[in-house]
Amino acid sequence: MDRSWRYPPSVPQRPTVCIAGMHRSGTSLTASWLARCGLPISLGRLSGAQVGNRPGEFEDVDFRQLHARAITRHVPGSAGWRVEEPRPLRLDGRERLRMAQHLRRRDRRFDLWGFKDPRSAFFLDEWARRRRRMVTLVVWRSRAAVVDSLLRRSAAADDAVLHIEPEAAGRLWDATSMLLVEFAEANAEQCLVVRLETLFEVDDVVFDRLGRMTEWDLAYAPLDRVARPGELDTTASDAAVTDLEHRLASLSLSGPGATT
Repeated sequence: MDRSWRYPPSVPQRPTVCIAGMHRSGTSLTASWLARCGLPISLGRLSGAQVGNRPGEFEDVDFRQLHARAITRHVPGSAGWRVEEPRPLRLDGRERLRMAQHLRRRDRRFDLWGFKDPRSAFFLDEWARRRRRMVTLVVWRSRAAVVDSLLRRSAAADDAVLHIEPEAAGRLWDATSMLLVEFAEANAEQCLVVRLETLFEVDDVVFDRLGRMTEWDLAYAPLDRVARPGELDTTASDAAVTDLEHRLASLSLSGPGATT
């Protein structure tokens, strides 16, 4: 038995909201909105502005580093994020111990908390095994729109870590989305799925559903207080959808072919 996961009786596991999604899919927007509603999303260390994301990424640096290092160990040359195979990744013993330390610190500090990191899509099985009270909010965006956004960021970035080729960008979307679909299908009662382009229309529904699932006592703030619908770049969102996009839509709160 992994003793690193034994919590002291004085530190119960708290409800946790995982904001999951592919890079460039609106997870930063979603995290900033839920933070505006009062959800703690870090212990004070959030990743800041980046090329193509001036408001900030709203990623908990502790979990971002944990995931990135584990990805680099599994996929050398990935720069900690470019993964093209749709297979769940596992943390090693040292990484699990570090994760347990991060979790305990947050459970001591907050009655409810959340985090956002697109890399978490490759570790959702690990998270689900360790967090009995975790709710996962999956935010997705069309393959064409994500690839377009990744390539524009790559072209504008001086940092080689952010560079990506067109084929690799498409495979990254495929791998991440496959894992998100499979996790959401297998954990339907603990997951919410929403398409970025419809999030402004259903933000109140998302807030209410998350509230019922976590029993939180947060104050709803409309998403349009964080950003305006017109600020989203949807120029590539109308491309023909893939089978994975159909599956994501069928799981979503609203949108073409989605259930409510």
